[in-house]
Amino acid sequence: THTHTHTHNTHTHRYLKQDLPMLIQYAPTLPLMSISIKCLCTMVKSVGATRRRAPEMYTVVQKCFRYELDRLKDPNFKRKPRSLIVAGLFCRYSDFKLHLESGKTFAIDIKNVEELFQKSINEFVAHDGLAFKRAGFSCLGSLFVRKPDLIQRKDANRVLDGALQHSNEDIRMLAVTALTDFVGEDVSDTEATSLRNSMMQKFLSRILGCIYCEKEDTAAAALRLVETIQDRGQVHPQLCIP
Repeated sequence: THTHTHTHNTHTHRYLKQDLPMLIQYAPTLPLMSISIKCLCTMVKSVGATRRRAPEMYTVVQKCFRYELDRLKDPNFKRKPRSLIVAGLFCRYSDFKLHLESGKTFAIDIKNVEELFQKSINEFVAHDGLAFKRAGFSCLGSLFVRKPDLIQRKDANRVLDGALQHSNEDIRMLAVTALTDFVGEDVSDTEATSLRNSMMQKFLSRILGCIYCEKEDTAAAALRLVETIQDRGQVHPQLCIP
């Protein structure tokens, strides 16, 4: 049994320190990258639940996260949009605390979430390139899940409102996707639920407007979001009829 446990721990160790970080770096699609990050964070949380393993697990998640932050600061690095999406996903799934010497600490701190929020709005959403805008909204969607009250900020409202009315339907799609992330996680937290309800009421008319987009993807995404809002009872059903 001891040998079996030791072998299992060695495999887990290698998987966490080598295989998953490698998969995150080279994942060919966003869904695979996203599920790899979620898997890494889930394993870090469970392995790091013991005080003895917590510092080591904290190092694993920090190393992956810092790698992306360094890339975002590197003026010569070309694939910044991807790094921003990855960093946002790490914030999204690292909402747990680990027992370190200094006490219980978030795997990825709220100050990092705030920093990425500013970067998403000021550098990426404001960028002319669609790839940068897409990364900005994708990161915002992840950050709204981690810290829902960010969506109440004036600058968040401004960029979402502007994008939902944009003449470019691809940009409208980005805002719909960020809002879908925001309402997608079904939470039992009453405060977060009431915040979601009020935000959906605020943006509902804009979302309904997106149902009439010529691009099928955008119209379908908006319709799915309306369905979620309707299912959750976030607004009066009659309001969902454009």
